[in-house]
Amino acid sequence: MAASSTVNITISFLAGNRENISHSIASENGEISYPGLLRSIGFVQEKCNQVLTKVIEDEKSKRANLKLGLKDSSPSGNPSDDEQGDDDDEDEDDDDDDITNTEPPEKKHKT
Repeated sequence: MAASSTVNITISFLAGNRENISHSIASENGEISYPGLLRSIGFVQEKCNQVLTKVIEDEKSKRANLKLGLKDSSPSGNPSDDEQGDDDDEDEDDDDDDITNTEPPEKKHKT
C-alpha cells in the first residue's frame, strides 16, 4: 500500500501576506524513493519560482503605476521630471525619453 509524505513551505513577505506551497511525495512501505524526492523538489522549486516571479511582476506594476500617478499629479499640469532631470531629448514633449542610442554624442566645437 502506498503512503505519502507532504512537503509544506510557507513564504512570508514583509507586507504580512503569505504564500503556502504544499506537495505530496509518494512512498512505498514508508520509504520515499530518490526519484520521487527529486520530482518533489523540482515541483516545489518551480512553485517557489512562480510565486516570486508573480511578486516581482506585481511590484514592477505598482512602481510603474506610482510613477505614472506622480507624473499625472503635477501641479502645473505638465508631467513631472523623472530622476534623470529635465527634458534632454529633442522632441516636442516635456518628458525625458529613454535613450537607447549607443552612438557617442556629437562633439561641440569651441568658438
